[in-house]
Amino acid sequence: MTHNEPSAQLQNLDREIRNLDSIAQLLSWDQETGMPPKAVTGRAEQISLIEGMVHDRVAGEEMASLLEGADTSDPLIRMLRREHDRAVKLPRRLVTELARQQTTGQLAWRHAKQENNYEAFRPYLEELLKLTREKADAIGWEDDRYDALLDEYEPWMKSSTVDRLFDEMGSSLSSLLDRILDKKAVDDSFLFLHYPEEGQRLFSREVSEAMGFDFARGAIAESVHPFTIRPGDDDIRITTKYDEGAFKTAIFGTIHETGHALYEQGVAPSYVGTILGQGSSHGIHESQSRTWENIIGRGAAFWRYFYPRLQNIFPENLSSVPFERFLLAVNKVKPSDIRTEADEVTYGLHIVLRYRLERKMLSGDLPLRDLPEAWNALSEELLGFRPETDAVGVLQDTHWSGGAFGYFPTYALGNLYGAQIFAALRKEVSDLDAQIAAGHFHVPLSWLTEKVYRHGAARTANELMTSVTGEPVQASYFARYLEEKYTGLYGL
Repeated sequence: MTHNEPSAQLQNLDREIRNLDSIAQLLSWDQETGMPPKAVTGRAEQISLIEGMVHDRVAGEEMASLLEGADTSDPLIRMLRREHDRAVKLPRRLVTELARQQTTGQLAWRHAKQENNYEAFRPYLEELLKLTREKADAIGWEDDRYDALLDEYEPWMKSSTVDRLFDEMGSSLSSLLDRILDKKAVDDSFLFLHYPEEGQRLFSREVSEAMGFDFARGAIAESVHPFTIRPGDDDIRITTKYDEGAFKTAIFGTIHETGHALYEQGVAPSYVGTILGQGSSHGIHESQSRTWENIIGRGAAFWRYFYPRLQNIFPENLSSVPFERFLLAVNKVKPSDIRTEADEVTYGLHIVLRYRLERKMLSGDLPLRDLPEAWNALSEELLGFRPETDAVGVLQDTHWSGGAFGYFPTYALGNLYGAQIFAALRKEVSDLDAQIAAGHFHVPLSWLTEKVYRHGAARTANELMTSVTGEPVQASYFARYLEEKYTGLYGL
């Protein structure tokens, strides 16, 4: 061991923290996929206990002692130092209470969404927001309280940078959307016929496996809101949601979550089980799920390979639908209620909506009693319509019920990161479309694993983008990608 390497004691402590976190994730997985509703109180106590134990180790004197004088040029030490510096500012009481409220809030949100009853959820959201403000202020911030929360998901990024990128993105999206909506209507009614769940399940698994998901190290289940989780070193689990009246929900949801899982399964073995065994940032992680879902998964080459198989599984619905009509339908642009089912052009506007509301909620400028109306008004401004119900409006996402304020911007940042990374991939692999059309998904997977996945969190998002693309994240690549794609599809 050289003097620059982390000590064995520090590595062992890191490993213990990751194991405890894995236990918490396994409890969360069970909560979302199989736990009986009345078990929520006990589950909240269990997760709260684990989170308290994690906090004790991350913020404790042993960690402080081991980090003292350690060389922060080592990625492991840099990340542990960052984690420790944030955790030591948070009272243990706040950490455990947040974990408890997040668990009960999730169940309350689920019931409120099912019953279209925002007022039933509001008291839980009030408590979560109060605790979140306390958390942000304990961590500390300079220019904007939101920065303390954004930093948890997108390390070292400021809301001022997000504002600049979102202003550029929003301008290009609105312009392109207006031109598309003026062009022509797209008939995608055949996608909303009856698609039996058994066939969707079969096709989804085939696609996930072809993309490279290792089922010996992972699994797929169902949940109200799809997600990806790592409850162990070689245990990457994803969920999806089947809707027999809406084919796109399951297949693109599965592709999206498989993109997350491929990142997790591609981390270098030496980083697995350490703080580095995760994505560089949530935005970089999201870049991969959205690259696989949209840039690859909604591309012509992808469906030249998979569409014949899909027609074989659902011949009554698709045998007479030409390839070009199907491709246009799965890329149809139309403002809609649900973020997770939004097209590539309007998706970013959904994120801008949530980002603006979060900022106002956190600052206190938006009382939660007024949140549904504020949501509906901003939806009308950005997307051109008001949701018919709160269930498909302010209650549609799980993030606030889980206390994940600061998370939403990473989705749109993922689009920007992803388009820029994919442009570099195209430059290096000249026959990429031909490889994908032939079902050779190992070609993009191998490139992405080498350039992105294997590095885990050893590189910051900015370091990773610079190493892969030669420059920090820019909004222009995403705008160019959408312009080229939809000019071809819609004949703009």
